[in-house]
Order: sequence, then C-alpha cells, then structure tokens
Amino acid sequence: EWTAAELFTIVRHGVKFTGMPAWPSPNRDDEVWAVVAFLQRFPDMQSHEYEELSGRTLRNAQREAARMAPTGSTERPTVPPTLVIERCVACHGADGQGRGAHPKLAGQSSLYLSASLKAYREGQRHSGIMGPIAAALSDADIDQAVEYYRALDGFIETAAAVSADVLALGEHIARNGLAKERAGACVECHSRSESQRNHLYPKLTAQNEGYLIQQLHLFRSDDRGGTDDASIMHNIAEDLTDQQIAAVSAYFAHP
Repeated sequence: EWTAAELFTIVRHGVKFTGMPAWPSPNRDDEVWAVVAFLQRFPDMQSHEYEELSGRTLRNAQREAARMAPTGSTERPTVPPTLVIERCVACHGADGQGRGAHPKLAGQSSLYLSASLKAYREGQRHSGIMGPIAAALSDADIDQAVEYYRALDGFIETAAAVSADVLALGEHIARNGLAKERAGACVECHSRSESQRNHLYPKLTAQNEGYLIQQLHLFRSDDRGGTDDASIMHNIAEDLTDQQIAAVSAYFAHP
C-alpha cells in the first residue's frame, strides 16, 4: 500500500523507535531506489523468482560443488571457497562475470580488488550493500576472495548491441578525452589491451555496461568515494553529460 516515495523515506531514514535503521550509506540513494523497486515487485513475486533473484539457488549449487570438490589441488580454482560462496557469488557470480548490473571481477588485478574491498571496509568507498559485507572481512578474508577472482579467466562480453554513432562517440571520448569538459583520454589509464599501466586502476574492457554507467554517475555527483586515486575520476566525470557517460560506457563494454 505504500507509494514509492513513502518506501524511499522508510528505507532511506529507517523507522524511529522500531529498531529499523537508516540505509547504511547516506550517499547512495540509487541503492535505496533499487530496494524500493524490489519492494514494489515483491508482493507478486513467486518463490522461485525470489530464489533466482537473491542468488539462493546459485549459492546452494556452489555449496554442493564445494562439498564434492577434491582437496589439495594446485590448479586454478573452479569451486569458490566458502567465504566467496556466502558473501560474493550472489552478485558477482562464481565465474566472476557479475549478475545483472553488478561488476565483473574475473581476472581483475589483485591490487585493485584488495584496495577496493579495504576502501569499502574503512568507509572510504560508499555502499550500503558492500560496506557492511566488507566491514566483516579480515585481511585474510580479503586475500582469499581476491585471489579466487584474480585467478579466473577475464571478462566475457555480455553487452547489448548499440548504434554505431554511440560507439563512435564513446571511442572518441575514450581515446581523445574532452578538452572542454577537462576530461582526459580514458585509455591513458584504462587501456583496452591486456596490459595495465597501473594495477591499482581497474580493467574496464567488457565490464558490465550498467555498472560503468552507474559508477560514472556516482563519480559525477561525488557520491562514490573510493581509494586515494578516486579523486582523479571525480574531476574527470563532474562535467560529463548523460549522453557522454552512456557512450563511453558502451564503448568499453563492447571489446
């Protein structure tokens, strides 16, 4: 019976004197709206739809695979450790290719993944979802999760088709930057090749397009936070238009 605006207020600010807290990250209204969308859909959702959406079916399958897997193997991990099954696969997948608009992690550099998790844990990178998860991780937990995803094969292209004009604009921004908007060329830090100039910067090629768009919007509004290098992206994204953000995200999502 609640309207979207009422649900937003409840989730965003909590309900006083009931024990229901406010959303953990005051910077992430986009996450609150995602919860609102879920709550509006939930009354008509079937149980199997909820299990699929929540990753419960996936986690159960992975637990069984982990139970049956041989121990002591030195080969690249194919079955996630328990920590990854419990905390990571629902959003990022056991294969590291992400689910929905969640980021792909497979083959991402260990330096970037570790720095990101520690930034979430320390409250430097803002998320009401990742913040509480990372807060419960020790350095050893982070190393275990990072090593699992680092050792997987890289990103697999999953982006939907876009027009040639959009890709052309995205390529121009990525390769040349935008002088008027004071945005440098993206490929100077985020190369489209396998080589990385700085392993503290994330790989973007074939990353989930929705995730790239979301991150650029957060950088533009200065709501993302992050590691010590995040300020570079705040300055670059602050003058980008929605069209430019969509175009450069599409360019990187399409290898």
